[in-house]
Amino acid sequence: MTLAQGKEIPTKSMPDSLPAIDVIIPVWNRADEIVTCLSAIAAQTYPRELTKVYVVDNGSTDQTAGGVARLIG
Repeated sequence: MTLAQGKEIPTKSMPDSLPAIDVIIPVWNRADEIVTCLSAIAAQTYPRELTKVYVVDNGSTDQTAGGVARLIG
């Protein structure tokens, strides 16, 4: 809660019950872009335990798979 001139300002919060979400990312030869994309998804405030991310690589010949592997450790 935040007070401004003696008035309460409601804060935004997530509902008690959130749905699970799946994010599907098709990719082909986009090593730099996939790292940026996955980093942006990881930075979201949606609960990680409710989020599944699938990267579908269509036979990339660059370092796309390696970039994904480095991020997931």
